[in-house]
Amino acid sequence: WKKAVPGEGHSSPIIWGDRLFLTTALKETQERLLLSFDRRTGDLLWQQAVLKAPLEAKNNENSFASATPTTDGEKVYVTFLDGDEVVVAAYDFSGKQLWLARPGKFKNQWGFSHTPVLFEDKVVVALYSKGENFVVALSRVDGKTVWKTLAENPTQSFSPPLIREMAGRPQMIVPGNKAVTSYNPTTGKML
Repeated sequence: WKKAVPGEGHSSPIIWGDRLFLTTALKETQERLLLSFDRRTGDLLWQQAVLKAPLEAKNNENSFASATPTTDGEKVYVTFLDGDEVVVAAYDFSGKQLWLARPGKFKNQWGFSHTPVLFEDKVVVALYSKGENFVVALSRVDGKTVWKTLAENPTQSFSPPLIREMAGRPQMIVPGNKAVTSYNPTTGKML
C-alpha cells in the first residue's frame, strides 16, 4: 500500500503489532501531529495535535517534525519544540494524551530533532543545545522528572542516546560536538 501523509516531517515510522506511528507538522496551522496508521492497509486511524505553536527557526533541510516517536507497546512518546521549551508527551494507542511535560529549554538555529529512548520505567531525552544543555529522564507513568543532568560544553547535537550493558553495567552513551559522554541511565550520573 501507499498513502499520502498530511503535512511534512522527517521522523521515521515506528511499528508495534498492527500499528504504525509517525509524526508530521502542518505549516498552515502550526500544528505538530502524531499519526497512527493501520500497518496492514495504510489507513489513517487517528491523528492528534500534540502542539500548536509558532514554528521554530530551522535549517531548510530540517523539518518541524524530525524526531522519531518511540513506544513500549502501550504508550507512544513524542518530542517537539514550543518556542524554546522542550515538549515530551505520551499517548495511548487510541490517541488519548496521557501526559505532557516541559522538562527544559532548548536553543538551536538548526531546528529540533531529539528522539526519546526508553530505559526501564523512564523516557530519556538528550538535549544538547546552545541554551540549557541537559539529559533528562521522565517517568513513563506521569511524565514527572526522575532525574535531570546538566551537561558540560553547551553545544549542538541531535543524536539519540544509545543505552547498552557495557563493562558490566548499564551505560547511556551520548555523542556531542565536543565529547562522547557515558551516563548511568538509572540515576543520570556521569560515568
